[in-house]
Amino acid sequence: MERPKKCSAVAGLPDDPIVEILSRVPARDLHRSKCVSKGWRDLIADPLHRKKLPQTLHGFFPSYPAESFLQSRRSFVNLIPGSPPPFDPSFACLKKDHAIQRISLLGSCSGLLLFSHDTYASIRHLGYILFNPATEQWAAVPSPHNPVDKHCGLKHTLLVFHPTVSLYFQLVIFCEEEWKVCAVHSYSSKTGVWRHSKIDWAEEVKQRQLKKSVPNISGTVSHATLFNGMLYLILSNDQIAEVDVDGKTQRIISAPPSVGGKSVGSHLIFIGQSQGQLHCINEERWARDIPSELSSRVYTRDFDDDCDLVSIWVLEDRDTLKWVLKHSVSRMRLFGSTFHEIEVVAIHPDSNLVFISLDWKQLISYGLDGKEAHIVGKTKDALSFTPYVPCFLGFLSVAEHKDKLMGCREASSKDLARAGQVSAEAGDCSGQRAEMP
Repeated sequence: MERPKKCSAVAGLPDDPIVEILSRVPARDLHRSKCVSKGWRDLIADPLHRKKLPQTLHGFFPSYPAESFLQSRRSFVNLIPGSPPPFDPSFACLKKDHAIQRISLLGSCSGLLLFSHDTYASIRHLGYILFNPATEQWAAVPSPHNPVDKHCGLKHTLLVFHPTVSLYFQLVIFCEEEWKVCAVHSYSSKTGVWRHSKIDWAEEVKQRQLKKSVPNISGTVSHATLFNGMLYLILSNDQIAEVDVDGKTQRIISAPPSVGGKSVGSHLIFIGQSQGQLHCINEERWARDIPSELSSRVYTRDFDDDCDLVSIWVLEDRDTLKWVLKHSVSRMRLFGSTFHEIEVVAIHPDSNLVFISLDWKQLISYGLDGKEAHIVGKTKDALSFTPYVPCFLGFLSVAEHKDKLMGCREASSKDLARAGQVSAEAGDCSGQRAEMP
């Protein structure tokens, strides 16, 4: 008996041009299109098409203190009900290589996860693991062995990956000494080489006449974001550094003003991108005398005279650096108390949702449109949350000059052992080594 032919999502049209059109649709609208019909749902969910179609935020990886990622009690916080994570949650493919023993999740970017990797040999052999859970592709990157940062303490490591522009990834490390950024290391998977440079933000402050103390980087990866090919980092003096992927500072941007005419203090707590715009979030203590032109976007309780505000701002004009208030809500209205410990985890890339860790016990979402908060996960003792947007494309590294991608099932432990001597290691699914040029 002849098998029935697969129906097109749109009668009379082949799938390929439809997929090409859908690839230009924002992720939020694309996923809503699954409800149009079974044909549309199957077309969008087809593994052959996922590489071309935009993906949206799927969930978060919580990290717990003093636990290696592979041995932790983690549980993926799934934001899409009824849809399993598009990866093996056990990360079995990484566990197969005994050289990967203790790794810590540092961050993510466009579907790739960045881990720091301790081989137990010595601190000099501390390297990095890049892993795509959706494709089970991974690569090892060595540490930047450079005497310039021998005495540097705190390091901030950021991953840059923009698959619609390039399938090569980059790492940027900011090193601090005595609470000041002293050096920047940048790595490109295209060249397999670390570049080292010194940085002097004291000179930046002097040249720009900022009249503020010399800044250092504030907080964690939630205080940095990639937007339009540039990195934006929150600094300790409530300013924002615009830095290119080589670590060179382009501009120092002032924080948005206080919402209240009078307040005890306002400070930046998050920066990120959503719906094609750069957003920042600040927290303001004891705000009052709110200007009438802003009052329609400030939500408090009727009896809140002096209130603590959480405010979301949008950089409306990148040239004039004009910040516009998008939304502001009092902590009392949002949480029923001003005593909760909060950490803004993420802003949804495709909608008006902000994700907040509450007292390190719950992950909640707050909708700016409906002005309502909902619990999305119980996460007791979680110190940080890494957002995850699936990517079904393979990344490239210097070893892929022969179009070979690394398959984690065939990766050799010897590759990782050599990570301190070579720029990167790679293999392919056939088990053959892809030698460095």
